[in-house]
Amino acid sequence: METSFLNSNSPTNQIQDVFLDHPDPEKRPAAPADLDAELDRAEFHDPELTEQAKRDWENRALTASSQERIEKAAQLHEDNVEAHRPSRMDRQDEITQVRLGRVMHMNEFLRRLRTVCPGAHYNDWSVAGMRGLNVVVGGERKYVCAVQNGVMPEFETLRTDEYGVATTSRYRGWRTVILNLIEKGHITHAQAERAFGQAGGAHASRFLREASLIRPERSRLTLASR
Repeated sequence: METSFLNSNSPTNQIQDVFLDHPDPEKRPAAPADLDAELDRAEFHDPELTEQAKRDWENRALTASSQERIEKAAQLHEDNVEAHRPSRMDRQDEITQVRLGRVMHMNEFLRRLRTVCPGAHYNDWSVAGMRGLNVVVGGERKYVCAVQNGVMPEFETLRTDEYGVATTSRYRGWRTVILNLIEKGHITHAQAERAFGQAGGAHASRFLREASLIRPERSRLTLASR
């Protein structure tokens, strides 16, 4: 007779007797009602190993879950950035990267501007590092735009939002102020060039393109109507 390596009185051997000694399903007795309890008895487990295994499983699950959330969030952000791409300005990199050009103090800018627009002046106050520029037209003060307090770069730099879309001014360029003056008819292209010189260098292309879109006729008509 073959000898089992299990103790004949052990619960494990009892379970083995139930399921192995009766290969015919019709003759096999039903499993004891407390089978789950038998399998969960303390002597079948090493409490220390069981607790460690549980902690390991929980840690793996948490790590996998955290990594999955990070990856999903990153993918969602990339999808949103791509969805907002049509909202970006044409050649946006030209105006969202810092391009200093010829740095000029606001007082020097005003001094030069007054050679072609004598009534130009700043507000006495500033807000968030910006100061209003005004001109006098027909005895009335007309607001032009905001000028950066202190030193100004030559070319504008814009901020971008979380989706890479250009938003508000980060650094106000004095060439941007010139564009506002020309567009509103307070000075002409020729006057701007005489007072401030020609825009040149690798970073001037955007300013030159935008300046070319302003119709000289509009400026002359506005000046003539003062």
